Amino acid sequence: MLQVAMPRASPTPDPVELLGAALSASVGAALVLDPELRIAWVTDEARELLGFEVPVAAPAIQVLCKKSPKRPLAQALSEGRSVQAMIPHPSDATAHRMLKVRALPLGSTRKPTGFLLLLDEAGAHTDEPVLFHGIWSHTPAMGEVFRVVERVALDDASVVVRGESGTGKELVAHAIHALSRRSKGPFRAINCAALPPTLLESELFGHVRGAFTGATSDSPGHFQLAHRGTLFLDEVADMPLDLQAKLLRVLETRTVLPVGGRQPVPVDVRIVSATHRALRKEVELGRFRADLMYRLRVIPIFLPALR
Repeated sequence: MLQVAMPRASPTPDPVELLGAALSASVGAALVLDPELRIAWVTDEARELLGFEVPVAAPAIQVLCKKSPKRPLAQALSEGRSVQAMIPHPSDATAHRMLKVRALPLGSTRKPTGFLLLLDEAGAHTDEPVLFHGIWSHTPAMGEVFRVVERVALDDASVVVRGESGTGKELVAHAIHALSRRSKGPFRAINCAALPPTLLESELFGHVRGAFTGATSDSPGHFQLAHRGTLFLDEVADMPLDLQAKLLRVLETRTVLPVGGRQPVPVDVRIVSATHRALRKEVELGRFRADLMYRLRVIPIFLPALR
């Protein structure tokens, strides 16, 4: 009796492995998150890019951002929004390398069933803008600014941000505050060029009842309101010399004396200043105190012009 050998049926491929292979082939380094923002799938390219074995079922923010979740990414995921952000590379403790993360919600935009996170080494492509704490940019110069901000935010030293009008000096101040240990404290901002000297003094240092006509009650200034947080002094080069002396006293003693008051009030505030002028030039012209400049300009950050 003649027997005919029947061809063996090929084994049915695992659908999960098949989808994973398709994901790797189409998007490269990527993470798939479930509705609770836990890692459900990791491509081989993502493991290679991150440089460590990514734990499945672990919270994505904890894995990518360690102990310092970056707000644009964490907030967008919690709100179900798409976002593109730049964060320190999780495997680089020095924060010199940056990782670009693009988050795409899956399913309904109102209630996503998960997220697809596309990962890329920052600097590998510069044709797409990157969101960094409210600042959109795709230029290498701003990428370097972002890296500087990441590093200086961990310190508590005073910072001066210098740049032309419209370059985002206050956004940089907000980013420094958000990334610092003071992020849960208040952020206060005041424009030193927008107020007359007497009003600026009261707004900065506060006043007591009866200090001047109309002072019917004690009023705390921005220094007291920013206690344990960050105070942003915009256009600090326009501050009058007499107020510069009082500001220097506050920085030296960590206390503030309200207008008309006699009792100093302790304050714990980090100062971030901004100006479109060169403070050294202002010192040479006699318009700014050299000792105050050295107190404020511990860490300078220079923003490139928009052009």
